[in-house]
Amino acid sequence: MFIDIRHLLASLAREQGVAILISSHILGELQLLANRIGFIHQGRLIEEIDTGAWLKEAGSQLCIQASRLEDVLRILRQEYRIDAVLLPENGEVCLPQSAIDPETLMRVLLRHRIQLHGLRASSASLESYYMSLIGGQRQQG
Repeated sequence: MFIDIRHLLASLAREQGVAILISSHILGELQLLANRIGFIHQGRLIEEIDTGAWLKEAGSQLCIQASRLEDVLRILRQEYRIDAVLLPENGEVCLPQSAIDPETLMRVLLRHRIQLHGLRASSASLESYYMSLIGGQRQQG
């Protein structure tokens, strides 16, 4: 059921341009869906980040090593509205793992005659990122 709802919300945002506000303590689900995240602690907004910044810090991601990385970035942003990030120091373009499935991604690259050199999944926990923001304090509830 969560997967169906996740796909519906992602599809509404991508295809209809709908903005969706979700308030949740289930950070694992937000990690799979959100492209902009606000962290609230003790009733105060302590940080707000977009997916690109989050990818550099902590997000689950697919990292692509391919020819013409600038073209990969442009295609993902313009044609698929995916907030991908170019990491030139690694020679990679990284994007949220939930943004596109790997098979579709490979077909997109092939269609644009971009040679894929590597694809790797990298994950970090949004929960651990939040805990690092608040100094490791857990709220009593």
